[in-house]
Amino acid sequence: MKKLLVLLLAALMLISLSACGTAAQTVLYKPPDPADVESYADVYELYDAIVGDIWEVVLEGTQIHNEGLTYGEDEDFFTLLYIPFYTTAPSIGEYFADNTMQQARSHVRWFYGENDLYILGDGQYKSEYTVTTGEGDDAVEHPALTVWDYDEPNCSMNAVVTVDDDVTEFTQFVSQGNDTYLIYTMEDLALVTWVEGTVTALYHTHRDADHPFTLDDHDFFPDGTITKEEILGDPDNEYTITLEKHKLTYTGADGETWTETIPVD
Repeated sequence: MKKLLVLLLAALMLISLSACGTAAQTVLYKPPDPADVESYADVYELYDAIVGDIWEVVLEGTQIHNEGLTYGEDEDFFTLLYIPFYTTAPSIGEYFADNTMQQARSHVRWFYGENDLYILGDGQYKSEYTVTTGEGDDAVEHPALTVWDYDEPNCSMNAVVTVDDDVTEFTQFVSQGNDTYLIYTMEDLALVTWVEGTVTALYHTHRDADHPFTLDDHDFFPDGTITKEEILGDPDNEYTITLEKHKLTYTGADGETWTETIPVD
């Protein structure tokens, strides 16, 4: 995530300056402002920052839960491969803005070969390419398409990948107002409240790959809504994670559950 990368680079800079005997200067991360959104690239930057902050708060809660416990020795030690909203298409469009379209085309070609980027309309883009399965004489080419949409009034984005006309990946990010955002992929559905770089509330349900969400289940772009009750009531979830009033709660479909308090900065 960009925020994590910025923090890492800042740390490396401080180490480098100290080693050279030069006074170190702190590099501060400034979260994107939703009021400044004017392009797909802007919405993606906002989405990327929010997803990074969700990861950080869940990681913090897990670390607090595991304090004093030893992996392999304490049965209460908790492990979770937590990579929320992991999809590739949204980031491929990170340069989709009027002043960076040449860079956007180069970025798309880097991912999809020499296939060009087409502007379908205001805030809508597509790239057509092929996906090859198998090798040698068994190789088969499949027509593929990625479409990106951006809707400024609703501060929303949509990225959908199809192969052989079947949807293989999608990501939807839609503002719900009041600093709250909906994030939706094939394995994750969440409402998150994010204020000036801080996750203050989260309602997240995760499914495994054998029971994915589909766009037939829900299609929220550009202005769809959902309630936290609908999210937490998902009958096919593998687990849910909530954050309310600084309390992070994990609940697994197997009945495992724990709650930890996240310190206030």
